[in-house]
Amino acid sequence: MAGGCGPSLSDTKEVTLKTASSYPFGVACDDDGNVWIAQANANMIEEQSPSDGSINDRPIPTDDSGVRGIAFSYDSSSQRVWFTESAANRIGTISQAGPIVEYPLPHADSEPFAISGDGFNGVWFTELRGNRIGHITNSGVITEYNIPTPDSYPNAIDGSRGDLWFTEGRGNRVGMMSHNRIVEIALPHPNSRPSAIAAQYWGTTPTAWFAEESGRIGRVDVNGHFTEYDVPGKPDAIGTGPGLTLWYADGAERTITGVSASFEASDQPQDFSVTRPFQVAASGEIANVATCKDDLWATNPQSNSLIHAKIFVTQSL
Repeated sequence: MAGGCGPSLSDTKEVTLKTASSYPFGVACDDDGNVWIAQANANMIEEQSPSDGSINDRPIPTDDSGVRGIAFSYDSSSQRVWFTESAANRIGTISQAGPIVEYPLPHADSEPFAISGDGFNGVWFTELRGNRIGHITNSGVITEYNIPTPDSYPNAIDGSRGDLWFTEGRGNRVGMMSHNRIVEIALPHPNSRPSAIAAQYWGTTPTAWFAEESGRIGRVDVNGHFTEYDVPGKPDAIGTGPGLTLWYADGAERTITGVSASFEASDQPQDFSVTRPFQVAASGEIANVATCKDDLWATNPQSNSLIHAKIFVTQSL
């Protein structure tokens, strides 16, 4: 059994963004530690560099695009930024070599929402109204997959480890891709409201952790092994962190809680420990979280702010 760990947050800061009422929603950090924020009302992508404090705004060409999610693919030796335009029904991208390029989706009113890198040269995304999962390559080739459950409301996705996972908020299911076919796993409790998912980066069995707004964290692997844990609050955002840790947000309560687990060689968790919730904002509501090494970032749309905290993990002997 691996050693357990105790996660905590320190040096928490909430900073108001320079553009008023920008409605920051999606957040992600690149391999260089730069933070990228999708700002819906400002209709732009903002890049912040913590190393030197510089800020670079990228206006989206389509007005009122409804930008929401943000993620990265790999393009040769660099990363490419991708984002969803829910209102404009497009997927946008920013490469280091040129301006923003937008790709219309094949079906009208698909409402692209969540997005995730595929670990290679493309990204996966969800379509809320279209009830589909989509994939787009760096060259702009789009492939779509229909979700078997009608009106499933696919609201979160993660394909960054090479295996694809997504949640169905209304379908009360977790989905995964197997041999170019969607496989759905029904959750044992009705109205669990799965709302966020994160691929596990440790172990040898492809696995994902997901948040249930009903008050649970779930774990599922490609072999169908399924576990749920009761936790404080109503988790609606989740990310993996250093030292075999998870971090989930209760958006309405403006708290972020750490979780640590110890594992046997089977990759099955033998211990599941939850920290106290950390209050990270005085008002507003947390929309999304992102972890980058020992940094945690979160967006607060109502307060027009970006939250940053350092992740601290102590290893037990």
